[in-house]
Amino acid sequence: MFLLARYGTATTIRFAIVKRAALDLAATADWTPATGDTKISKDGGNVANTTNNPSAVGGSGSVLWTLTLTAAEMQADEVVVQIVDSATKAVEDQVIILRTMQAPAYDALYARAVGTAGWLLHPRILSQSSQAFDSDTTSHAVTMPGTVHLGDLLILVFANDGSATVTTPGGWTALSSDANGSAARLSVYAKIADGTEGGTTVDFITSATEQASAIVIRIQGGSFYPSIATLGVVVGTAATGTSVSPDPPSRTFPWEAMNSLVLAIYGADDQAQATAFPASYQDGITKQGANAAGASCGVANRVLQAASEDPGVFTIPSQEWMAQTVVIRRAVVRDAIVKDAAQFAGAGIAAIKAKTDNLPDGIKKNTAFNTFAFLMIDSADHITAKTGLTVTATRSIDGGAFAACANSVSEIANGMYKVNLANTDLNGDVIIFRFTATGADDRLVSVITQI
Repeated sequence: MFLLARYGTATTIRFAIVKRAALDLAATADWTPATGDTKISKDGGNVANTTNNPSAVGGSGSVLWTLTLTAAEMQADEVVVQIVDSATKAVEDQVIILRTMQAPAYDALYARAVGTAGWLLHPRILSQSSQAFDSDTTSHAVTMPGTVHLGDLLILVFANDGSATVTTPGGWTALSSDANGSAARLSVYAKIADGTEGGTTVDFITSATEQASAIVIRIQGGSFYPSIATLGVVVGTAATGTSVSPDPPSRTFPWEAMNSLVLAIYGADDQAQATAFPASYQDGITKQGANAAGASCGVANRVLQAASEDPGVFTIPSQEWMAQTVVIRRAVVRDAIVKDAAQFAGAGIAAIKAKTDNLPDGIKKNTAFNTFAFLMIDSADHITAKTGLTVTATRSIDGGAFAACANSVSEIANGMYKVNLANTDLNGDVIIFRFTATGADDRLVSVITQI
């Protein structure tokens, strides 16, 4: 079994496994996994016990199992999981191979896979969090989400209870910052994460001592257009007023109609927590300080396939307010590039190509490939993984005669072996590898190379 997974991210795999010496799949009553039954090899290294053991999936008649691999166990380009019952065998041996991709590439590929021709995608919110600063200070250390991956988009809404300006922290882009007289200010910031932000704090410094409130929104990398400055995130012209109905401005989108994420945002003086959010908007979040002299803010969102949007109003206690509309463009993947090319030329296309053209390839023609792993089975029962073999590796290129591979085979452990394939072993379109050893079944593997 081959699976694609995200590098360095805890991953749960689901699988079925055959009962020992039977044709039926094993249910929870058939197998009690124990430490040592599941092991992993990372990039051809020695096998080690997995941190977690498999567990059965519940439900009447279930023959499914899950295994959760930790983030550390997923820090390899290739993760090979072997399942070998270490007690009296209740299940047949099995190998599951995971190939990993770094977060931005994986997320872009995932986004491409789940869309229909690339046009039903939309920026996906992963988390929202809020925080209040209930004392007058110039330093406001806003806590980032506990988990932030490389390539995620962070949107930060910051409201302070006066007109003091806010210093934009390094690495962040100020989308807007608007005051309502001397009563309050609303600022909105964005950042494409480098992956180190999780659980840290970012200091938003005001030019005078202010109380404040903040909301942080995390949007999944690969689900949005990967540029803030180049038509990836746009805002409206902020609105201000004094009433019970903060009204975010309308905004025309500078791209053709597609599924965009719209954030309706308000900030207000004092305690003005929202009691209702704009119609058709969801996931409303609002925050006010503990003190009457603090600041409040709120956000709600909707996904919209349109060329413009004018959100409805929030409902708050009557107060001085500011309101803003932020629009986030969805990802542009390979099948959409041609359609977008005329409008988003130059740096925009270069940014797209950097995300898509450099996705990891498979085994390439006439190019060496290291740590090609495979399993050898005992010829006595055709089931048990066979260790201690001297394995001979040969290959047939495009239907030609079998000839020796350039490099020798070495053992990993528990029946797993590996060989470094030279470019001469892969100089064809279709390669058939044959691995043989005394006391083991022949292992044949076919590979279709990429150019």
